[in-house]
Amino acid sequence: MDYSWLTAVLAVALVAAAASIISEYRHLALQRYLFKPLPVLLMLVVVISATQVPPLIRALFAGGLVASAVGDLLLIDRRRFVWGLLAFLVAHVCYIFGIWMELSQEPRVLYVLPLTLWGGVLFWILRKELNELEFPVLIYIAVILVMIWLAIEALHQNPSTGAQLLVLGAVSFGLSDSILAIDHFRRPFRVARLLVLVFYYAAQFGIAFSLVLRGPGPIGVG
Repeated sequence: MDYSWLTAVLAVALVAAAASIISEYRHLALQRYLFKPLPVLLMLVVVISATQVPPLIRALFAGGLVASAVGDLLLIDRRRFVWGLLAFLVAHVCYIFGIWMELSQEPRVLYVLPLTLWGGVLFWILRKELNELEFPVLIYIAVILVMIWLAIEALHQNPSTGAQLLVLGAVSFGLSDSILAIDHFRRPFRVARLLVLVFYYAAQFGIAFSLVLRGPGPIGVG
């Protein structure tokens, strides 16, 4: 199937992402609500168009995008941070099940140690500021690291461009969330918002296009 038309979708999504970043730094309230979720919602077109992927897997990835868009809107107001966290937790769970269904073998524990180190260091940095959110944040960190672990395992089992994009997306998501958590709980810093959004949109684009750039078999084949 010819997916060349998706280049136009990606171009529009990139413009919307740039508009989102600009509106974030200029504190343009209306534009933030319009542009922040738009690039993610455009990725729904990409996921739905990947007709060689089983419908349930496409539905899970689409669910991850919709939950992420809801999280985007909630996180605009920092007072709704916990609700935004919950929305993104749902998104990560959708992606986890979607990736898990695509694995041809049981995942190995080889990559668990470095990912556990990542999560442990992040939690150690945040823990004194978390208070009653300590357990929910710990669960959130664990869930996103599981997503990264499964994405890396998908690349190991079936190397290809699609699997590489999946890993890029998952790792970028982890970086975006780590920076967001440090900025929110530990110490705000001006460049954080830029880094969070750049890594976040890279994550969603990578995850969505990983479905298009795969063959009819498990992720990464073809």
